[in-house]
Amino acid sequence: MAEDEIDELEEGYEHCPVCNRVNCPGAMDHCEHYVGSYWDGQVIWSDRFQAFEQAWGELQDLVDDELGEDGLDRCRALAAKRRVGEEWFSDGVWHVGASGALMQLMDFEEGPYVETEGMLSGSGYSLYLPIKDALEELVKSIEEFIAAARGRCVPTRPSPLFLWQVGRVAPATLSTQSNLRPPSSLRSAR
Repeated sequence: MAEDEIDELEEGYEHCPVCNRVNCPGAMDHCEHYVGSYWDGQVIWSDRFQAFEQAWGELQDLVDDELGEDGLDRCRALAAKRRVGEEWFSDGVWHVGASGALMQLMDFEEGPYVETEGMLSGSGYSLYLPIKDALEELVKSIEEFIAAARGRCVPTRPSPLFLWQVGRVAPATLSTQSNLRPPSSLRSAR
């Protein structure tokens, strides 16, 4: 929608704070700077957020489930060593969920604050990023960190498959210890 088509913006329309395009986020009509809306403490209307939410969930699973009790400390140390992601593990970011973490980690430009009343009441604003690919770069950094952590941090309770992959368990004992089978590429390599 061209700017000159709307002299005074109707309800549901707003200007992008980056490029000044008239957007209608509820109708999914928006510029490339639009990321989603932050509504009642959650990021909504965002396909781009789903990739972050998935990567963030995988990072939390790595720390909480795979690395054991000292997983958070080990990842903090690895982040400091790699000089990437140190802020991910701060208490203000780590313990607030994916939407809260994203709000802490990204420097969003905000659309106008909106508050609704009635049965479906709520409040929030649209989120815009001046650098179009900034969120995708954050997701990529998280994914690379996960790969590095899995390569450098040995789980405190390694699975038989993991031990077999690093050569600490003979392939014959793998089937008796676990119902996991190594991938075919690993079976042929050993």
